[in-house]
Amino acid sequence: MSIKIYLDNNFFDEYDKCQDLSLKSKIKGAFQTKKTSFYPSKELLDEMVRILESEKRKDLWPERRRLFWELSPQRFFIYWGDIVRKEILGMSDSIYLTKSQEEQTRNILYRIEKAEHIVEIANVVKGENLGHWEWHKNKQEEIRIQKKQGLKRGEIKSFDEFNKKYWDIHGVSLLKDIILREEKDEDKAQMKACSTMNNIEQYSYINVFLRITSAMFFRYFFEDREVKESDYYDAVQLIYMAGLDVLITEDRSFKELCRLVFGSQKKIYSFNDINSLLS
Repeated sequence: MSIKIYLDNNFFDEYDKCQDLSLKSKIKGAFQTKKTSFYPSKELLDEMVRILESEKRKDLWPERRRLFWELSPQRFFIYWGDIVRKEILGMSDSIYLTKSQEEQTRNILYRIEKAEHIVEIANVVKGENLGHWEWHKNKQEEIRIQKKQGLKRGEIKSFDEFNKKYWDIHGVSLLKDIILREEKDEDKAQMKACSTMNNIEQYSYINVFLRITSAMFFRYFFEDREVKESDYYDAVQLIYMAGLDVLITEDRSFKELCRLVFGSQKKIYSFNDINSLLS
């Protein structure tokens, strides 16, 4: 069975820097023969291009794009918010882009070489994405409100305890808001939200979405971490890990967040450890 992998943006930087040609060949071979399977998202491409643009490294894009396709991506995830919505509403639609949308995405990647922006990919996916900056501002406001309401650190001994308390209070109302985008009957939406929270372990993506949301707040409030714009990419990309096996990243904060949300359920590797994964 193929190992399902999510590659963080920094994987591609590490690959570029790697001087071991046999390892690079081994990595490509593993993906091309489907020993390992690469499942990308729009957020990965968005982050990749934003970084290359901000660091004035756009000359790297042609080679980066070629490597991306040489790793034989299996299926592109649709927008994470739609995955959560489909699951809570019991919709059987695929969580991946259609073949037509994937072809549009492929064409967009080629056009980026001509300085066209990655925002076109968002139009293909058609997500209701607030964007990383709006998310950043909203998180800061949430923390300000919670501190004003007097949430005390001493009352919380662990993340799992915090996760349960937080969603006992906020879970039903959040899920109800999501359901009301499709279901206009308030009572039915309330019943569905309550039922979902009571059986949350049966909903893999919703459960992970809730755990990530509370994990981010837990780190900000109880560990005094600064809210960073880049946290948006870590948070939303981690949602896709609900259906995957392995995360490859060099980002220590991303690794810590993954462990907080999934415990030991997911394997986490750095680029330098990838040989053991492919052996």
